[in-house]
Amino acid sequence: AVVDMGSLSDRDNFQAWLKKMPPSAPAAVEAIQNLVRNERCVIFSTTWCPWCNRAEEFVLAQNGGRPCTKINLDEPPPEIQGMDFIGPALSALTGQTS
Repeated sequence: AVVDMGSLSDRDNFQAWLKKMPPSAPAAVEAIQNLVRNERCVIFSTTWCPWCNRAEEFVLAQNGGRPCTKINLDEPPPEIQGMDFIGPALSALTGQTS
């Protein structure tokens, strides 16, 4: 699904979710938004997910061979390494769990 992180974080149900979360949740949301802000395409994945690999292959085929930035949540980049609530924040932002 194509997702605009900016408009999603403005939704009332997201803001209600954020108010219920621990103080570290806003930092997770901001980190995710910073990771995707300047990217045309981002896939959040895990190294062991075969469906994520198929999604990446599909995007490559549909995108003229241009790759998406792939962020493996089980091997996170330094920007989100050790942060709590990355998974729940990503799910709340996008409305997706897989």
